[in-house]
Amino acid sequence: DPPQTWVYRRGLIDQHPFTQWLNAVYFVLTVFTTVGFGDMWAEAHAEMWYAMILMLAGAVVQSIIISEVIGVLTDVDSVRRELQKKRATIRAFASYCEFSPVFEKTLLRSVDFQVHSRSTVRCDRSRLHAILPHMPKQMQRTLQRQLFHGDLM
Repeated sequence: DPPQTWVYRRGLIDQHPFTQWLNAVYFVLTVFTTVGFGDMWAEAHAEMWYAMILMLAGAVVQSIIISEVIGVLTDVDSVRRELQKKRATIRAFASYCEFSPVFEKTLLRSVDFQVHSRSTVRCDRSRLHAILPHMPKQMQRTLQRQLFHGDLM
């Protein structure tokens, strides 16, 4: 019964299609954002069912969005932790091997690049084993020359 619908109460039956569309989007956003209705509400059974289905769909959409946001934040945090662990390992390794400060900075920049570009392979092996094989060959050769100031060469 059209006189019992919010479309009729708002005088939208004979309005331009854009005006009808705009009011429909307003209705959907009001339901999805759980703001509630102050200027429109469901009275007819069909409207109530439609509003309830829309509310359930809104709850699902919002939970998906929240889940994705949490996933992004968790991933950013895990990348930060991974970078801190790798940098600490490189610093300890450089100190133990008595690398020059310049070469230590070069190694740290390489680790930063690897983590940020996601070029490293994540695995359960030791941290150095995960870091060193991915360095450029020239850097690996320099690393060999730098080990203990070349005393092992």
